[in-house]
Amino acid sequence: MLIGIVADIHDAVVPLKAALERFREAGVEQVVTLGDAFEAHRRGEAGGDVARILRDAGAVGVWGNHDAGLSGRVLDVMQREADPILLEAASRLESRLVVENCRFSHIEHGLDP
Repeated sequence: MLIGIVADIHDAVVPLKAALERFREAGVEQVVTLGDAFEAHRRGEAGGDVARILRDAGAVGVWGNHDAGLSGRVLDVMQREADPILLEAASRLESRLVVENCRFSHIEHGLDP
């Protein structure tokens, strides 16, 4: 399986789209994000766009320190403010992931890698 890896997107929509286009051209079968995909979380901000793009690409991945607050137990204030598509995408991120015997994580001190 050919895996395409994106990391530290930080809401950079244009480079993400360019990377995914290259992945399509190369025949990538699975996109994996290594965390820190989102910076902005409110409706109408770029985080929602990144979430939609990753969803449409069928991406799987792990959360990073920027995504951790949107993954798992989310504070009530974040639930109210956040773009629902971003919350859905972040809820699917894991602390660690195995795809085709490849192990992925976004190491953060104090967190279980």
